[in-house]
Amino acid sequence: MRQNKAVWTDEYAVRLKTTSSPSLERFPVAEIEPIDVLRVIQKIERTGATYVSRRMAESCKRVFSYAICTARIKPNPAADLRVALLRHRAEH
Repeated sequence: MRQNKAVWTDEYAVRLKTTSSPSLERFPVAEIEPIDVLRVIQKIERTGATYVSRRMAESCKRVFSYAICTARIKPNPAADLRVALLRHRAEH
């Protein structure tokens, strides 16, 4: 997160931090499995916030990609979440 802070607005950085999941924060990153991430995202989904759930899935994917680049993990547990999530239906 520190690396991107220079390009993110302060509002976006705060929003990203406040929407991160406390239920995943208590685990070491190397111990997080895809099902763990999926459960958190589906919890958001059940509230009807399909757009937010998909955004959270993308944010998780970026966080885990960073963990791969810094040799903290090997596979990305959030890489294929989109296929398991409800599609967001835009209302214009």
